[in-house]
Amino acid sequence: MNLENGCPFVHCKSSDCGKRIPADFKKTDFMPIVVIGSKGSGKSHFLSVLIHELNTIGKRFGFTADFCDDGISVREYNSRYATLYTRREIIAGTKIGDVKNPIVMKIIFKRKSPNGKKSLYIGFYDVAGEDF
Repeated sequence: MNLENGCPFVHCKSSDCGKRIPADFKKTDFMPIVVIGSKGSGKSHFLSVLIHELNTIGKRFGFTADFCDDGISVREYNSRYATLYTRREIIAGTKIGDVKNPIVMKIIFKRKSPNGKKSLYIGFYDVAGEDF
């Protein structure tokens, strides 16, 4: 088991996967978030703002949000989405057929949620509008 970004990782036992996943992934809820829209409608910008705001407002709402998927999400966010905030640049459109792994964040609540869970994983998928 390795620890990166505060998340313990194990190797996926699935024969077709072979990737490292968070150790508690199968025991924790996973919520995929997919933004669907036409070409140039701002899907990537929306995801960038959503991820940024989760990191910014978490403490005020009683949770922390952190990237948690073997460093892939951090690299993807910093190389593609953070430029909206760091350099105030427009995010380039997602290329047709460029299906990437989702940006995965772990949300940890200070108190248990109504369903009794203390945490959940959120996967943000960014897909080109032309792929729909």
